[in-house]
Amino acid sequence: MRLLESRRGLSFFAFEHSEDYQQTQHRFTAAVDSMEPSNIVVLLQTSPYHVDSLLQLSDACRFQEDQEMARDLVGEPRSHPAAPGPKSLLRRVAEASGPDAVSRGDGIQTGLPDYS
Repeated sequence: MRLLESRRGLSFFAFEHSEDYQQTQHRFTAAVDSMEPSNIVVLLQTSPYHVDSLLQLSDACRFQEDQEMARDLVGEPRSHPAAPGPKSLLRRVAEASGPDAVSRGDGIQTGLPDYS
């Protein structure tokens, strides 16, 4: 948070996100614009707790009538002992995405722009 100005006893601030977060948001926007859910899976492989991606992927699962996966992505807190961790969820999503979403160990390969 950065102080913009102070006048008459009021302070005005602006929120500033880190470079990493801004890059993640750019990657998220590109993934959503591609209209390909597997691109969001790619993003979640590097940022497994990115809230926008989890919500967007949950919606995609819901539209594909995979209610269980949609609920798992956003429903249970990750600290709950019975809740699946993000890696197992991503593995399930990648498997459900079909042969075009096959991981090579370093992540699913897609046409997403690299903002790094």
